[in-house]
Amino acid sequence: MATKISTWDRQLVENSNQISKLYARTFQAERDTSEVERQLSQVENEQKELEHYLDTYEKQVDEMISRAGGTDGGVDAERDRTYVNLLHSV
Repeated sequence: MATKISTWDRQLVENSNQISKLYARTFQAERDTSEVERQLSQVENEQKELEHYLDTYEKQVDEMISRAGGTDGGVDAERDRTYVNLLHSV
């Protein structure tokens, strides 16, 4: 009987050590997850800011082309014309 109790005690100690290690890993994983979420949030905010600037610049370029009497399509149309000309010259 004493041998069984000794075995159970040893298992209890080992299991409690494993539970402590698992808890520490879980806690670290939660901290890591929080850090990743914080960084993702920062990237999303920077993307929104960049999108705002790009939208503003795109509108300004469209206005400049319009004032300069540019053709419809702007740079994209010019690129298409150049590509078609290159194909015909080959």
